[in-house]
Amino acid sequence: MEPKIVQPVDPTPKRPWNPRKTPPPAAVPEPAPTNVETGKPPAAEPPPEETPAPAPVEEEPSVEPAAEEGKPKLRPKEITLYMAAWSYNPKEITVVQGDLVRLNLKSNSNGYGDGIGFKVEGLPVTALVKKGETKTVEFVAESAGTFVFTCGTPCGPGHIADMMGKIIVIGGN
Repeated sequence: MEPKIVQPVDPTPKRPWNPRKTPPPAAVPEPAPTNVETGKPPAAEPPPEETPAPAPVEEEPSVEPAAEEGKPKLRPKEITLYMAAWSYNPKEITVVQGDLVRLNLKSNSNGYGDGIGFKVEGLPVTALVKKGETKTVEFVAESAGTFVFTCGTPCGPGHIADMMGKIIVIGGN
């Protein structure tokens, strides 16, 4: 006959848990992990390296003409001047003394030559604009007065009579 294994009997009767009478059974904490070979807790792992945040990117401010020393920075007064054979539109441009004037010259004609010319008497402003092109000229209206602009390139019968206009610079404060 083989020996019989007897299981120990728990003398406390098992009753269902009643939350009104007794607190819930305590949670049994998990044992800390141990290295099977050494019987010691495993070495702490170094924290993961943080990826550095990218440096903030500063946006370039919109480019404005640089102010000369002692003078305030000027915002351009922008005007589009349409050029055709024997005409400018508009024929009269008014600005204030001290304005930075930006003229966008647009041509839809070559006139009678390589393009339509543009020059302003008394100002260092000249351009030759071919059909379909746009050229930009800038100047500071430093002196008050009336400045006549003309074609500057002989272009046919309307060259002298019709190809002119004026820039009126009114005195500033």
